[in-house]
Amino acid sequence: LIISYKEVLKKHENEGDYSPKKIFVQSPAEYKKIEIFLSKSDTLTKTSEPFLINDIKYYWKISLIVDSENDHGDRILELKNADTHQIALTGIDEFYDIKSFNDIDFESLKKDNLVDLNFDGYQDFSFYDKMESGSAGAFYRAYIFNSNSKIFEFKKDLSGYELTANAKDRTLSTYGKNGGDWNFRATHYFDKKGKVKYTKTIENQIVSTDNKIFLKTTYKKIVDDKIHKLKIDSTQSN
Repeated sequence: LIISYKEVLKKHENEGDYSPKKIFVQSPAEYKKIEIFLSKSDTLTKTSEPFLINDIKYYWKISLIVDSENDHGDRILELKNADTHQIALTGIDEFYDIKSFNDIDFESLKKDNLVDLNFDGYQDFSFYDKMESGSAGAFYRAYIFNSNSKIFEFKKDLSGYELTANAKDRTLSTYGKNGGDWNFRATHYFDKKGKVKYTKTIENQIVSTDNKIFLKTTYKKIVDDKIHKLKIDSTQSN
């Protein structure tokens, strides 16, 4: 979703030759504003052939905003409805150069990232986030299909490290870690309509007190954003 930047132009009138051109909104649900200050820039665009997802025809549009003095820039990924041209999914993907932009594989964008994350019978998107990934694990952003609006909505609470969907158990889980001292797992349980019934979390943390080392484990069960069960265990480590 790209909107005019006129409303904040005055705010940056003392920025010299660098004036803001656009605001790029990370997703329809998140509305995260990312300012791009480029005095001179070019926008390269590519579009895919239309294809079907959830019986609706879409196409990819990818733009690369490149500083005229360089050969790289931010890549903006958009999924658009082929009939209405409404944006169904959008976001700044990652930093790209012109070669990698030219080599983009539209087919893999669709095939490698489509999965029914909430088990409602509709295909959703799970995108690897290079910026968030690291020693804690591979981070994935979850975009859930809204059958009424026909768009894919970013879900922060369902996104996370090592995102794994289990169709048999109707669960979506994430697991992140910080070395050997801390790890966290969240498991979302879905009903037949694709809504979260409840979420279970397990947090393990190494705690040092009075020259003793303990493993602190915190269990939570969350229903409608409220903690219904809480249990904390502490075990002394050798």
